[in-house]
Amino acid sequence: MTQSELLSVLVAENGKRRENRKWIFGIMAVGVTLLIFLEVFNAVRKGQAPDLGAIAPLLVLFGAGAAFTTQHRQALSGISQLATREGAGFLVEALVTTDERDVSEICASGLIKALPLVESPDDLDDFQRGLFYRLFSVNYSPELVAAALECAKSISGAEGIVPLEKFYRAANSQKDAIWHRLGNRAQQILPDVRIRAARRIIEARLGEASEAFKQEAMRADVSVHN
Repeated sequence: MTQSELLSVLVAENGKRRENRKWIFGIMAVGVTLLIFLEVFNAVRKGQAPDLGAIAPLLVLFGAGAAFTTQHRQALSGISQLATREGAGFLVEALVTTDERDVSEICASGLIKALPLVESPDDLDDFQRGLFYRLFSVNYSPELVAAALECAKSISGAEGIVPLEKFYRAANSQKDAIWHRLGNRAQQILPDVRIRAARRIIEARLGEASEAFKQEAMRADVSVHN
């Protein structure tokens, strides 16, 4: 498939998977609450410890609903091999929201190549940008985290400050020197991120002031003509 075809499949499959996850989260929240209440109630009545094993079927239900279709897997594999900035957000979302090892490996390898190509926050949608900051974790490979950090230097604003600070502390608590270097890299990136965040705030305020001035000028013009 071409890149355009792969992206079309990913958009469609992502939409279905997000909807499935949303509904299953809702079902699980209600179901787990009800099951815990019933188990605790029965345990207190019988004088026994509650058996929360009944929650297991709901966890299986969530796993099934969050699983990737064959078509989704193939599209992720294809976009991973192409390694384009347009596909980075889909790989981030799949990686962070799956516990399937083969999907994780596909997405991680693709992101190491794709993240350096990301030029703008708009290359990821709002949901994907939120997930992106979970890549700052010692649970991922140093190569992937390094790529994510360099991407953050280019695209992150105020939303990236806290994740970078947390990663700096977590990385420097590790024994391996490579994590110390990545933690220090996160600290080096923070000034750029803070400057970008401040610039965005200033631009937003200037935009608001300009719009207010235009509105006031229009009202004054109407008043003069009346």
